[in-house]
Amino acid sequence: MIAAERAAAHAVLVAFWRRQLTPLPTAAIDGFLAMNVPELPADAPPAHLLAYAELVATVSDPELSATMYDTLRHRSTPGVRDERRLLFDLADACVAAAPRVAAGHPPGPGPELDHYVGSHAAARGRRDTPAFRRALRADLAGADLRVRRYWDLTTTFTGDEVTSGAAQLWLVDALNSDGPDGDGETGSPASPSSSVRTQGTTSTMSPGSSQS
Repeated sequence: MIAAERAAAHAVLVAFWRRQLTPLPTAAIDGFLAMNVPELPADAPPAHLLAYAELVATVSDPELSATMYDTLRHRSTPGVRDERRLLFDLADACVAAAPRVAAGHPPGPGPELDHYVGSHAAARGRRDTPAFRRALRADLAGADLRVRRYWDLTTTFTGDEVTSGAAQLWLVDALNSDGPDGDGETGSPASPSSSVRTQGTTSTMSPGSSQS
């Protein structure tokens, strides 16, 4: 793959993620791109070239684009008041989950999942209750296989580092494994700031967490 082809392929991925991460500020999107959408080096091995070509083909599928968007935001669970705040809080949730993903822990209940669900609940002015968790589970009974394939391909370039997608899918799977009556709080509106926030990990999470 010549330099012009590598640049064009990278531009396709960059454009895809800029659409996905609207309405985040440019600086936050640029940070995400730097960590999760690497450019192909001139000496990339054949396996990387093939994976990169598949990534470009994958993001050209309109159905994948819609599914990726919906998986992140749980769009079928209505009422999001501040999408920008939600995306920042979800970045924090991914950072919190990254150490467990890196350690190979199976998805399951815990403060990381509480933070993930709390972010979604707070964004909708709701409480983290068993009923709300059931709504989120019904929204996404399981992440689309194409979304998983996208992030599997990305690990070809990122190696052992935990991508944003790997952490997010771990949280989705943790929610799905939480059972029909998850242990959500019932007393007050959910607040992501009351859940675990892990800073300074080496995972490839979107930077800019906790910003508004």
